Amino acid sequence: MDGLLQPGPVASAVVSHADRDADYGNTITRHGGKDEQCRARNTPRAIAGMKGGTGEFSYTRNSRFQSAAIKILQPILEQEIGELNVDDWMDGSAVCIADFGCSVGANTLEYAEICFQSVQECHRVKSSEVIKPPVQYFFCDLPSNDFNTLFRQLEEWRDSQRMNLYAAAVPGSFYGRLFPSRSLHVAISILALQWMSQVPDAVVDRASPAYNSGRVWIDRTKNTAALEAYVQTARQDLRNFLLARAEEVVSGGFILFFIVGRTDESHPENQWNEEGLYAGPYSIVFESTWEELVVEGIIDEERRDSFNVPVYCHSVGEVRAVAESTNAFEIKQLQIQRLSFGTPDEAEQLLAAPEQYGQFMRNFTRALLNSYMVEHIGEQSTAEFFNRFERNVAAAVREGRIPGVFMDCLLAILVRK
Repeated sequence: MDGLLQPGPVASAVVSHADRDADYGNTITRHGGKDEQCRARNTPRAIAGMKGGTGEFSYTRNSRFQSAAIKILQPILEQEIGELNVDDWMDGSAVCIADFGCSVGANTLEYAEICFQSVQECHRVKSSEVIKPPVQYFFCDLPSNDFNTLFRQLEEWRDSQRMNLYAAAVPGSFYGRLFPSRSLHVAISILALQWMSQVPDAVVDRASPAYNSGRVWIDRTKNTAALEAYVQTARQDLRNFLLARAEEVVSGGFILFFIVGRTDESHPENQWNEEGLYAGPYSIVFESTWEELVVEGIIDEERRDSFNVPVYCHSVGEVRAVAESTNAFEIKQLQIQRLSFGTPDEAEQLLAAPEQYGQFMRNFTRALLNSYMVEHIGEQSTAEFFNRFERNVAAAVREGRIPGVFMDCLLAILVRK
């Protein structure tokens, strides 16, 4: 791995990112300008972050689907790190790993442990040196992420594991540059890249044909202009992410990302596999619950129509096209993986208990969207929404409208040329 710039070890510190290169920074409009205008009219354009803390609706306590991904990804991460060129590590230099969109909780720390232990095992197998290389691990997420809870958990976990892990938080959007050139060996992003940098302007513009009237997402939409606005924004976001990482990852290093994916290559409007989480986040039941609030006068139509979920599910073909367009990566692996909730028995038990399933899906969805929805419709209306959503999900289970509990995800491994 050539040209590696080694950042110094930073223990449990928050490191601000440097000014982004013009090629990347100009594409992100979270702060200032139009974004300020949108907040003034209660139209959030970018996700506010997962719900922090450790309470009932926190991401920490409601990320069981994300936890299931670990069983899929652990052996893959172990293998990929084991195949890295270790020549640069022999002089005691740090192995630098970044988790983009890290969030908070036990899952976040488990990925850190997997990476750390994989580096140690790789060194044991490939090197005769007694001294093991230090591991510099960066937790990257939006500034609104609950880094305080994460680093409290990290201290307890690191002490219990007795690991020589140097940790730092890097707040900022992963759609721009966050690290110096050629400073990372490994970049991972788990169930984060489906979140777009912002809601496309056109879908909340009443004068635009892309105005997403009567909807809060694009699954099964008939509005081709709204769909195209999502497609173009998501495609540019993914390209920005890969271009930024192309600058930051050393030659021979790799990116692994795992996102909510789409099996239908030809019809991007078929975002969600309804044989899986029929009543999940952004689903038909989610949409119909918004309609209830409008019909009963809890919120007005304009407030509903100006709320859009900034999520896009890419297909394998879409990711391949964007990755190849950068001319920076070799595609090592690109495939759909089905992510199930627990074992088949656990999923069956959940579906056999409608109220329990309703509560589970309420908490899971609220952990993802609570902050974003509160910003848009307020605390009281958000609480009312999720109470209704829970009841509606339970009703869908009782009526037999939920055949399974899974998500189709997309796994990509890209090696820096």
